[in-house]
Amino acid sequence: MNDNRNTILAVILSGIVLIAWQYFYNMPQMERQRAAQQVQSELAKTQPPAGNASTPAAPATSANPPAQTPAAAAAPIVGRDAAIASSPRVKIDTPRLTGSIALKGGRIDDLSLVQFRETVDPVSPPIVLFAPSNTASPYYA
Repeated sequence: MNDNRNTILAVILSGIVLIAWQYFYNMPQMERQRAAQQVQSELAKTQPPAGNASTPAAPATSANPPAQTPAAAAAPIVGRDAAIASSPRVKIDTPRLTGSIALKGGRIDDLSLVQFRETVDPVSPPIVLFAPSNTASPYYA
């Protein structure tokens, strides 16, 4: 009976800790996020009336893309073959795998399964496991 009492007491105290964590830590953090979102929405509301001519569209669009533009400018999307040809590589050619390893950084980013195809058709392209960075869907190890 004593073990059951201790177990029940442990469960109750754990519940109290979780509720206290939610109340004292998560609630203030959520309030700060709400306040920040409210400030952003108020700024967005005040900017369009400020420049009633052709400028409201420019600040609204220029406010968001600067965060996205550097990432897009730093990593333009190129074709798989161009990305593979852009760096020196060690070729991999086995009965089950083909591809290459980039010499800079030792990154395995070009690997395909030879015996498995994307569709049931035997002439369909092989399944691509890894793709180099700066491609449409990069994945590497």
